[in-house]
Amino acid sequence: MTAVSSWLNFLDEVQTVTKAVSYPFYRGCGASAHSLLPSLFRVRRRQYVECNVYYDFVSYSAPLLGNRRMEPVEALFEMRHAHIPTRLLDWTETFAVALYFALSYQAPSPCIWILEPELLNAKAIGHELIVQSDVVGYDPDHGTVRYQDKALKLPLAIFPAMPITGMGATSSNIRPQPMTACSKTIDIL
Repeated sequence: MTAVSSWLNFLDEVQTVTKAVSYPFYRGCGASAHSLLPSLFRVRRRQYVECNVYYDFVSYSAPLLGNRRMEPVEALFEMRHAHIPTRLLDWTETFAVALYFALSYQAPSPCIWILEPELLNAKAIGHELIVQSDVVGYDPDHGTVRYQDKALKLPLAIFPAMPITGMGATSSNIRPQPMTACSKTIDIL
C-alpha cells in the first residue's frame, strides 16, 4: 500500500466515522496510548495543586489580563491558554488542527480522537446542546463544575463565551476552541 492510498484510506475512515455526527470535535494526540485526561488530572496531589494554582493565577495575572474581573470558569480558559494545568481538555472543530497536534510530537503512534459533543452532553446534562461557558459554574475551592446549579459528575462539552485575549494571545480575535470540563475522571461510555 502506498503512502497516498494509506492517507486516502485514513481520510475515508474519518469521513465514515464523522458522517453521522452533526458537530464533531477533534483532538490530536502524539500517542494513541494517552488517555483523554485534562492536564490537571495528570498532576499528583490534584486538589492541593488546583486550588493554589487557580488563586495564584487570578492574583498574579490580573495586570497581564487588563485587571478585568473574570468568572472562575473564564479564568480556567485563560489558564489553559497559558498552558497551566486545568480540568479543561482542548478540542478543535477543525480536523486539520487535530492532525497538526497529532503529528507535531513526532511520536511513533499518533492518533486523532473524535468526540460527539451532543452525545456527551446528553449523558452529562440531559440535553444535546453544546453550552456556552457563561452558564457553567466552577468552584475552585471544591474542584466542582456546575450547570444549572447541579454539580456535574460527567464531562461537559462547552464553548468559551469570551474571546481569549490574555497572556500569549497574538490577536484579540482568536476564535475560542471547544473544551470539555471535568469534575472528576470516570469512564463514560
